[in-house]
Amino acid sequence: MCPSQIATELLVPGGAAGETASHSGGETADYLSALPDDLLHRILSSLKAWEVVRTCVLARRWSHLWASATCLDLRTRYSTRDFAPDDLCSFISVLFLFHNASVPVDMLRLQSSDMMGDFSDDDSSHWISVSMKHNARVIHVVGHRRFHALLKGASFVSCHLKILKLLYARLDDRVLG
Repeated sequence: MCPSQIATELLVPGGAAGETASHSGGETADYLSALPDDLLHRILSSLKAWEVVRTCVLARRWSHLWASATCLDLRTRYSTRDFAPDDLCSFISVLFLFHNASVPVDMLRLQSSDMMGDFSDDDSSHWISVSMKHNARVIHVVGHRRFHALLKGASFVSCHLKILKLLYARLDDRVLG
């Protein structure tokens, strides 16, 4: 079993790459897969990370597309948890494990849904470090207004990082290197 199949089994409940859509006449049509990769990635960048991974079941061409997503949106909402996976930390760890290392992470958006947090400060710092190793250009971290995210040991020194937006976050003295 290849890494993409393993990741699909772990990340998408009951999902394997699907076939093209079938019309009533027995013909198949897959207009989405006919789009250029750049446009597909632009579409994917507007989705949450777990939604991007779920696209792997749309068509064979999409089965590996999630692993080269350039925008990792890991924000959850307080009211609905935005249909995020039940074990969000495991999901994100597997997501980073199987993300194509040759593809830069243009943007990382990270926000927990509640004051107890969907993930720990250590998890956040680790995911930021991994994103920095993937040449992140934009990092946006939002903590909770009452319990700020503590980014311990996260270094933001990079020639690639252009925008760093931190809300309700505390940094330690190692932030600049």
